[in-house]
Amino acid sequence: MRQTFDRVLSVVPVVLVPAAWTLAALAGHTTLVSSDALAVALGVMTGFFAVFVVHPEMRGPVLGAWRRVIAVGLVVTAVGLIDQLSPAVTSSHLAVVAVWLAAPVYGLAATGQALGLRRYRLFAAASFAGAALLVVSAAPAVPAVAGLAGLVVGGAGQTLSVADAVWRQSRSA
Repeated sequence: MRQTFDRVLSVVPVVLVPAAWTLAALAGHTTLVSSDALAVALGVMTGFFAVFVVHPEMRGPVLGAWRRVIAVGLVVTAVGLIDQLSPAVTSSHLAVVAVWLAAPVYGLAATGQALGLRRYRLFAAASFAGAALLVVSAAPAVPAVAGLAGLVVGGAGQTLSVADAVWRQSRSA
């Protein structure tokens, strides 16, 4: 049972990462995602992040770095969930999404350095560029499509890194 759970956990991010960025893009740039659906998604993400943060194998130079990234994401996502459920008008959505584009840069850099994989610099650069585009898109003179481009660029870098990690793990198993 434990082996099956660990195997599922190792593959789940390949689906969840692009799904999360697709949801973010739809929620921010269309009316297809209701506020209730966004609240449910944030709740589910908070739960998943909590599982990964407490997973006993999240140690060492690479997984330990990712544990820290996920811990930051857990807090930020929980804040976003509270904001989503709050009747007050204090939108933290831009900050939550920007952190989720920027925070993985640390994990990607740690992964590349620990494993000697230069491609992780590109993944990190894409994630950082995505965060920068998103933040810049908040300026009044910048078209909203810059934010969407940020989600696409950052999400692609993160998705490629997760797919690479799962591929490498499957080859070593």
